[in-house]
Amino acid sequence: MSKPDIAIHPLDDRADDIEPIVDERMVNFIDLSSGRISLEPGLRDFLAEAQERRWQLFFDYWHHLVTSLDRLPGRRDVDPVQMPRKLLPNVFLADVLHEDRRPRFRFRLLGQEIVDYEHTRPGQYLHELVLCPDHHADFEAHYLDCLNLHLRLRSSTLGWRCDTKSVISYEVLLLPLACDGYEVNAMIGLAIYRA
Repeated sequence: MSKPDIAIHPLDDRADDIEPIVDERMVNFIDLSSGRISLEPGLRDFLAEAQERRWQLFFDYWHHLVTSLDRLPGRRDVDPVQMPRKLLPNVFLADVLHEDRRPRFRFRLLGQEIVDYEHTRPGQYLHELVLCPDHHADFEAHYLDCLNLHLRLRSSTLGWRCDTKSVISYEVLLLPLACDGYEVNAMIGLAIYRA
């Protein structure tokens, strides 16, 4: 498969006056020598048009790694020093573990804003979170989509956590990582909260 001709925005988080690249928004796939990553229809439009620029910065950071390596990046390729600083409080890492012939997702690292809003802690598994059944199915489906190289944004509220937080909504974007460049064994995510 040939690599797509996609321009990358600079990774400098101080470059707030950068205009989105229209051509990039029309591509719903990222082709790599190892396979194809699909993007949910409308995801590129959302990233390019969102007032919250951290979405585009996060995707651009990961996409820069993907295109420069021509493979999925691994955890070791993610360098917090190179990542735009304003992303760090909202970034998390999750490992993919195969237990009982089924993937399980364990949180490895959580940014400070995530820790401030949620009870989730490093070392905890996704399936251990106390969620209502509807939320749990959507959460797990989001992680499974990323595991299968389908990228999408998930929106939710913290209403499942406690009544006083029910007005806090948030979105999460998960991006795949692979230590061998091919088989997803971890994910990097961005969670942005709106009170």
